[in-house]
Amino acid sequence: MVLHTVWLAALAAAALQETAAESREVQASTARHVERGIAGVLALEDPASPGEWPYEGSVRLEGAIPLGFRVGGTGYVVTALASLPGLAADPARRAALERGVAFLAQALAEEEMSANTHPGVDLRLWGLIAGARGLLAARAAGAGGELSPEDLDRLVRELLVRLVQLEIPRDGGWSYSRPSGRLLPAPPHSYVTADVLQVFFEARAQGFEVDPGPVERGLDVLEAQRQPTGAFLYSGTTPGESPPTIPGSVGRMLACEVTLALAGRSDVLHVRGALDSFLAHWDVLEERRGRTGLHKEPHEVAPFFFLYAHAQAARAIELLPHHDRAEYRTRLAERLESVRDEETGLWNDRVFKRSAAYGTAAAALALSAPLLPPPAGWQAAQAKGDG
Repeated sequence: MVLHTVWLAALAAAALQETAAESREVQASTARHVERGIAGVLALEDPASPGEWPYEGSVRLEGAIPLGFRVGGTGYVVTALASLPGLAADPARRAALERGVAFLAQALAEEEMSANTHPGVDLRLWGLIAGARGLLAARAAGAGGELSPEDLDRLVRELLVRLVQLEIPRDGGWSYSRPSGRLLPAPPHSYVTADVLQVFFEARAQGFEVDPGPVERGLDVLEAQRQPTGAFLYSGTTPGESPPTIPGSVGRMLACEVTLALAGRSDVLHVRGALDSFLAHWDVLEERRGRTGLHKEPHEVAPFFFLYAHAQAARAIELLPHHDRAEYRTRLAERLESVRDEETGLWNDRVFKRSAAYGTAAAALALSAPLLPPPAGWQAAQAKGDG
């Protein structure tokens, strides 16, 4: 599905048409909770590892949180610290951000974060994605800390190379599970592919050279994974005898439709449909988020989709026509408010304390989406000219 040129032009114009009253209302309704949440995130910084906010989940390697989760959680926090308004007037946040950048630079140099994945489930890719997001956000904010601009650019380019190296051979796309290692084909994961593509979009918008081949193949994968119901396959591109239910797909529909829309391969009806499905089946995600383990029947919803999906929902809302956004923003904010821990001011997608740093970063970005620059897009014709 090719996005209509008229809608693309409307999106660009609508982004500049926020009324002063609505902007004040958005800021008034989000600032207090976001400010308290970010203060709570800063307090969750690992005292034994400055600049680190690990994502804590069920997966352990020899009893320890995998480095991919440590980098991934920190990457999300760095993205929020760099992106949210008011950085220049908040020395404590800027100092924490610069410590986070330093941690990412150090951790991403470890062999465990190279492109040499282990056969089977290997979550370093999540760390590479979130780490790249964080470094790009820090670069946009001019907050590289002790890293020189040249060193920061070099590190971003290295991460882009690793993401290309981790593309699934032959069919394209990306996955956290490569049963035979990275040199042989494997079923691509839809939401992972969407995440990688959004990193490439932002990198290219910041002036980095991005090979259009993996991007276009990844977009082809996402289009093949969209089902007639609007749901997206979790992995692979061939539906089984029992197509995925909408409840099991709402955690990834938004990321996939947003990514396709940013590349001109979706339309407002699909984006709105993903949002409406998310709101209609929100209770499925909410019920799942507090459990341990990974995917559970009947909907096979992974717990870490919960606040991740809210961040993608916020991006989707900002792609709607201007007059539709306020109501969707209100509904999203109400759901986020209903799961905010009143005692701590934090959002958490798991039963583990330290995962609240990631969760709160995602929630803060979702609530602040109307105040942030629009996400970068991708134009195929322009990409071909880059080569």
